[in-house]
Amino acid sequence: MENKNLNKLKLGLIDPNIERAEISAWDYIFKNQNGLKKIYKNILGKRFKNLTDFINQVYCSYLQKSDFPAIVTCKNDSDEIVGLSAITLYDVSTSPKLTVKYILTRPDKQHMGIANFMLSHLSEFIEKLSATKISSINANVSIKNKEGLNLFSKCGFCKGQNFGKDYVFVEKNNLALESDSDYPKFSPFI
Repeated sequence: MENKNLNKLKLGLIDPNIERAEISAWDYIFKNQNGLKKIYKNILGKRFKNLTDFINQVYCSYLQKSDFPAIVTCKNDSDEIVGLSAITLYDVSTSPKLTVKYILTRPDKQHMGIANFMLSHLSEFIEKLSATKISSINANVSIKNKEGLNLFSKCGFCKGQNFGKDYVFVEKNNLALESDSDYPKFSPFI
């Protein structure tokens, strides 16, 4: 995918009834690819057996427990899901922060700038969707995930303290609104 095709990418919220199957199919279509092995090793770790398990657990249980959670999709001009991010918006009434729980790129579309596009546009997408100004974006990244750490660094995130022995906290500050009167007092996604 060339840079001009990145302009055709668009973010949206997952439609679990339709798009869960498309994402789970990544397991079967790309099962022998190194890209899928990297997703499991560096991003999903031992928490999920496959992408079907990831979607089921993240959508069914994680989404019920978080503050204001969402699964954001990134689609190309053919309307295929080429990227996926599980996020949480929290501290909405005081200083809204966005946590990137997971960011995945479809294995055959890796190294084309899709994850960079998603990370660069997530806060803008959520701000428009929720009419909320995001004060900061953060994530916990596996220390073994060098590509992920480079991606966050390239997108302006700064490394913070280690989170446990296997993860490092990264954060990017945005300009926050002075008053909390413009912040929604309800879930903007669900």
